[in-house]
Amino acid sequence: GGSGGDACAFDSGSERVGYNGSGSTMGKRAATAPRSQYKKQAHQVKRDPVVIQATRRLLEGNSIERVVKDMRLDLNGGICREILTYLDVQDAPDLGLEVLTFKTLEFKGSNGSEEAGENKEDEWRSSDEATVLWTKVMKMQMRRRDCGASRALETYNLMRTYGIPLDVVSFNTALAAASTCGKWKKVKLIREDMVAQGIGADTFTYSSLLGGCKSTGNWRLARKLFAEMEASDTITPNVIHYTTLMTTLQRAGAWKESVEVFNKMSASGVKADVVSYNAAITACAKGEDWQQAWSIFSALRRDGIEPSVVSYNALLSACERCGQADRALEVFENMSRRGIACNEVTYNTLISACGKGGRYDAALRINREMKEKGIREDVFTLTGLISACGKAGEWKRALSLVQEFRTMGVKPNVVVYNQVISILGDLREWRRALAAWQSMKEEEGIAPDVVTYGALLSTLEKAGKWRAALDLYDEMLEDEVDPNSFIFASVLNACERGRQWDRATEIFKALNVMIKEGKVGRDELQMNALSILARRAMYMSPASAVLSAMPDPLVTTAKSVVESGRAARALLSGRGVAGTNPPGINPAGINAARSDTDTKPNDVY
Repeated sequence: GGSGGDACAFDSGSERVGYNGSGSTMGKRAATAPRSQYKKQAHQVKRDPVVIQATRRLLEGNSIERVVKDMRLDLNGGICREILTYLDVQDAPDLGLEVLTFKTLEFKGSNGSEEAGENKEDEWRSSDEATVLWTKVMKMQMRRRDCGASRALETYNLMRTYGIPLDVVSFNTALAAASTCGKWKKVKLIREDMVAQGIGADTFTYSSLLGGCKSTGNWRLARKLFAEMEASDTITPNVIHYTTLMTTLQRAGAWKESVEVFNKMSASGVKADVVSYNAAITACAKGEDWQQAWSIFSALRRDGIEPSVVSYNALLSACERCGQADRALEVFENMSRRGIACNEVTYNTLISACGKGGRYDAALRINREMKEKGIREDVFTLTGLISACGKAGEWKRALSLVQEFRTMGVKPNVVVYNQVISILGDLREWRRALAAWQSMKEEEGIAPDVVTYGALLSTLEKAGKWRAALDLYDEMLEDEVDPNSFIFASVLNACERGRQWDRATEIFKALNVMIKEGKVGRDELQMNALSILARRAMYMSPASAVLSAMPDPLVTTAKSVVESGRAARALLSGRGVAGTNPPGINPAGINAARSDTDTKPNDVY
């Protein structure tokens, strides 16, 4: 809805210092004595104009070989590190890899001796300095959002090919890359390499693996890895591990288990921070349990932790999902009193909460305040406002909002049109619903989804436009959109309105196929919506084929209703005759198809 996805899919590491978004803590290194000594020496190298000039020339498109030759650059380890640092700032990890590859394979030092050639036992290649620099390039690549993890894996493979020694940081970075890519076989191989080289897993290893599970949604492996940590004698889960597992679980829909992990963390003596509290509140929001979310937020305050805007947005999301508009407004007022800078997610979530809670005027007021403060409006703002219009029956205002946002450069998406069509359908404005449908497809070029088809089919069926509803159903099948139980109910009731028994039989058969394939659950059947069709089929011989094609639960329900109705009529008439047609009903007349303009309800059955 209107939350824009922030409160329920926030980056749970974004507020924790020294913790990156992938769930790993690769910036912290398990330092060995030689590494510590090297790092201290490296930081003593002064950045000079020569290094800056070399880096600039690389960024301009010159190869490292050309730069070294033209500038007669002594490409030692310190110079390499300085160049990599500058390239990191410029987000150019590929150039960093080019520099190291040249250094490793081709560069000859100023004394003319070959520092790196075909000999894999070369002194520099086997040095701690080489390990640090190659690992630095991997970490530079990991920061790229496009294909950084896969490139980091390629660099890891190059390190093995060139004989560059790997330490625990190198392995942890490679594990983070493989798990982020979802390459779990590669993860297994890397862990086996660690064991073969006598390098044991540490807390950062598990941070990398759990972070990858979070990125790929592999919650089962995340639980297994966490259990490994709990069973270990040397590794104790910390707040980052708990929080990463919580976030992975709540994103997978296991919100109750996510909250249980939070409670376990507190019981184990690990102190929760604002990020872990945010993850717990978000889990409650996913589970639509605003009261528990409120309780956890209160505990955060009692622990002396200052809530962040993410904390408040998560709590707002819990209120919004449960339609608690008054509670959401209370949270918003508290934010204002405490001087919390509200962002677009805050306003969008609040507008959506007001819409779902029937607070139309409040939604418009919040939107005006949003404009006054210069907060950018987006499509989530629009969906929240249209939801408010729907609750208030303000369909004209909803249509004007779509036009208003379009002039602001905010293009309506399929969710917006689904809302508009549903509002118009509820108000029996079927012609305008069709116009919105055509505008969506022809003017905006937006492909309708199953919700769009369901909303328009319901609108047409309720308006008695059974022919148009059946045509739309055929179009949906041509677009390869699978119907759901609600669509089946609408289109079958359209068949009933038009006395299209052969078509109803065909559609019931398709419904049974989807039930057998597990695409529609038996418990999802819209019994009430299909009751008229089912009861009529029980009475009428032309509908016997329909009856045989119906799913068993619907037939059982129809029989029960029909038998009770017959018993009541027999009691009232005093005849007690079973199996006869209802008094005054002519089966032949019943079978006649209604016209598209006949919108009267079935007042007999």
